[in-house]
Amino acid sequence: MSDKPIDISNRKQLFIDGRFIAASENVALTANQPRLASVAIEPGPAGDCDDGSISGGRIIQDGGIYRCYFNCRSAEMLAGKFDDGEDALMPLGCAESTDGVHWVKPKLGLHDWKGSKANCLTCLDWGDVMLDPHAAPEARYKLLCCAYSQIGAKNIFDALDLHKGGLYFYTSPDGLRWTWQPRRVLPLYPDSQNQIDYDERLGKYVAYIRTWPRGFFRDGKCYGRAVGRVELDDPLQPWPYQPADPEFKPWGKERIAGTSTEIPTVLDYPGYSEDGHWTDIYNPALVRYPWAEGVYLAFPSLNHFYNESKIPNHSKLEIGMAVSRDGIAWSWPSTGAYIPFGPAGSGRSGMLFMSVGLIRAGDEIYQYYFGTDIEHHGQLGKIYGLEGCRNSGRVYRTVQRLDGFVSADFPAGGGELTTPPLRAMGRELHLNVNSAGGSLTVAIQDEFAKPLRGFGADDCDPITADAVDSAVSWRGGSDLASITSRPIRLCFHGRAAKLFAFQFR
Repeated sequence: MSDKPIDISNRKQLFIDGRFIAASENVALTANQPRLASVAIEPGPAGDCDDGSISGGRIIQDGGIYRCYFNCRSAEMLAGKFDDGEDALMPLGCAESTDGVHWVKPKLGLHDWKGSKANCLTCLDWGDVMLDPHAAPEARYKLLCCAYSQIGAKNIFDALDLHKGGLYFYTSPDGLRWTWQPRRVLPLYPDSQNQIDYDERLGKYVAYIRTWPRGFFRDGKCYGRAVGRVELDDPLQPWPYQPADPEFKPWGKERIAGTSTEIPTVLDYPGYSEDGHWTDIYNPALVRYPWAEGVYLAFPSLNHFYNESKIPNHSKLEIGMAVSRDGIAWSWPSTGAYIPFGPAGSGRSGMLFMSVGLIRAGDEIYQYYFGTDIEHHGQLGKIYGLEGCRNSGRVYRTVQRLDGFVSADFPAGGGELTTPPLRAMGRELHLNVNSAGGSLTVAIQDEFAKPLRGFGADDCDPITADAVDSAVSWRGGSDLASITSRPIRLCFHGRAAKLFAFQFR
């Protein structure tokens, strides 16, 4: 007796997990790292708001313009060199591009920095920017942040105020000029790198924020960072949460609580770094992949602690990858790095943070991440000094194959993979496959795994190419109209091949 067929119609399907694997032999799912392409955005010259580093952020396409939002950090802020002796807050800057390769930081003339408005600052508070497809024109853009400047905070500790701290929004018609929304939507402090999007599949807004589900604080280190999720009909109204007892108060009893169990945690790191030290995840960096059905990808930073260090929160961060079909249940194709550290002195050996968002350029996907040689801890100024913090962090562009994040890999000795029953619609089967050093064939079976005459593996014309869109044929014919009206299975036979996706069209 067969399983109930999965209705895929003519939608592209990716091998990010085991959903489309009913049986396999000598086939493994493999996470594939992207290729480092170039430095996309450089820090500004000495004296600019971003002459230390540009970090975090999001990539948004609006019409024919791509905009990269980022956290501006001056060298003085990183080194703690300010006249009033306090940490500076981190404003929001942006760069623009028409191709995703060449970026320019516009002189917006909106906010003063050291007596000049000739800078790329778009808001004095840094957070996550979303482009809302269902908002009124004046609120097309939304900025989720902790609103340091609006609650009177001069440093991170002021932002932890019990009565004012938490999450807030700005709104904007153009993503440059922002209007403050004074309603606090969450009276908890999840710290940095939170995000919000509209999920078309659900017809709701979904926020992903930092949580500490274990409430683990010890020796000046705040362990156990994870990612929580909350669904919203209107993100500008107070968010639902379940008060925790006891509250998690890593910053002191008189400070605002962090998020622990008030919001359900959905993404946590399942392992440890290779040396056995504690690792948690620092940020969601989550996207819904728009070029296939049911694919959510997260690229959180893997926060590897130096357990023996006496420096508070001393760690290094590289970028991992988790996958999901619904944004709720997540799995890790690998607990290793999706984007690993670069060598010492490369500009990418200390902290790496993925920017939210993808750009498609033909058959390639561009992703962007912040990288620096500086490590994560609370004593930057003492260790690196002003000049060590200047020009210390850049935004890098990577290139990933279309659909190429995870693949079903067939070894040189050969392997076989069979799907569950599928209900498809289309006249042809197309694959995203790299079998240039080997071959791949496809047999079509009925829902009970019995071969269909004329569509066996021996009938299939071998695919021996590297192509993101390769049509499958059987003895020269590719028309499947006679068989796709019934449930079928696909049985892939390959050697030295990587299979990324399939689609009936």
